[in-house]
Amino acid sequence: EEGTEVTAKALLPLAEWMTSVFENPDHDTLRLEFDDLTKSSAGFDLGVQRLLDHFFGAGTDLISKPERFHITEAAKELDANRNPEATTVRSSSSHQFRDHSSNPVCKEVAHSILHKSLNPELLARYKDLQRRLGYPVYGM
Repeated sequence: EEGTEVTAKALLPLAEWMTSVFENPDHDTLRLEFDDLTKSSAGFDLGVQRLLDHFFGAGTDLISKPERFHITEAAKELDANRNPEATTVRSSSSHQFRDHSSNPVCKEVAHSILHKSLNPELLARYKDLQRRLGYPVYGM
């Protein structure tokens, strides 16, 4: 609980900027949405392709077809729909994988702390960002 409000105040400008990127997309900025990446393996694969196209273009000037294939295949290991075990911490010689999702009990505790620790005006600003991003906003 300690530090929640200090952290929320410090991160508010970043959260506001991220919301403005969502609301006013720029063609030079790649915008990948977490929900699209995690909804399905097809959405995850499309996101990986968009990321590669953004940084390397759709052709083979900057990255070869075999390199693109290798990257897309390696990325599939991180897709939680395709590999539910990718949501646990594990290590290989060259990769360490982290949990993709939050524990439901931890989410409940965090939600409770947030409502107790933030002043109502700051909480209202975050709830406004939540609304602007298209997420459901529950009672204050």
